[in-house]
Amino acid sequence: MADLTNLKATLTGTKTPVTTTAEMKSALGTLYDFITELLGTDSANKAAARELLATPGAAGLRNLLDNGDFRINQRAWVSGTASTLANQYCLDRWRIVTSGQAITWAADGAGFIVTAPAGGVEQLIDASSVVGGTYGVDWDGTATCTVNGQAVSKGGTVTLTANAQAAIRFSGGTVTRARLEPGKALPWETRPRWLEQLVCMTYYEQPTSVVRVYAGASGTKMTVRYRVPKRVTPTVTFASNVGISTTPDAASNATQLTVAITQASAGIVSFIYRASADLT
Repeated sequence: MADLTNLKATLTGTKTPVTTTAEMKSALGTLYDFITELLGTDSANKAAARELLATPGAAGLRNLLDNGDFRINQRAWVSGTASTLANQYCLDRWRIVTSGQAITWAADGAGFIVTAPAGGVEQLIDASSVVGGTYGVDWDGTATCTVNGQAVSKGGTVTLTANAQAAIRFSGGTVTRARLEPGKALPWETRPRWLEQLVCMTYYEQPTSVVRVYAGASGTKMTVRYRVPKRVTPTVTFASNVGISTTPDAASNATQLTVAITQASAGIVSFIYRASADLT
């Protein structure tokens, strides 16, 4: 009872707070025990305390990695398909490092768990996303990880240079829910699928439907606006093209694709496009 009286007097300003840890512990009782257990012995460090108190709900868009649970697959890449080039992109934002190797995957919660080959599966982080300093790395699975060639363990940290492109690679094991976050990697937060896909489409876009329009004779042009503006003017390739030039017109940019009509008379022109602004 005396402890409660002293605590009340301290809070109302009628008593000088006790000055020793033992006296304070006696006054605050189980509240002191709870806070000490929550923050640990380093809780005197205010920055450490704030970090320890962080929750997944506070994470927001901290993760620099896109498609960290491998849900988005615009290329319709098939599990087990061997790459034909070094650094060939497969699942959105991820590329197979060594030509001739493959990734496989299986459903895992809302996303997929990927088995990375010996040469690794890698994501490049846009320089404009890197403010510099300490970044935490974490993932679920058995794969090993390097960031810019430096080995890093689960829950470990790396130092990134501001405004410099970075590379994170997972090799020789399974990986999902990969995170690269400022300061410390927090528990995984699943982003809405529509948001994850829009972010991925900043780098690559592959519609599944054919663009089809009735157009005039040769000498006219048609313009298609990308679903999402690209980070730079993309490299465009065509499939199922009828009556159009497969060289994008000079009017094309990061927002739109313009093509010249090549057919001799008015009629239907059509094509499928693939627009890549992926990092290299």
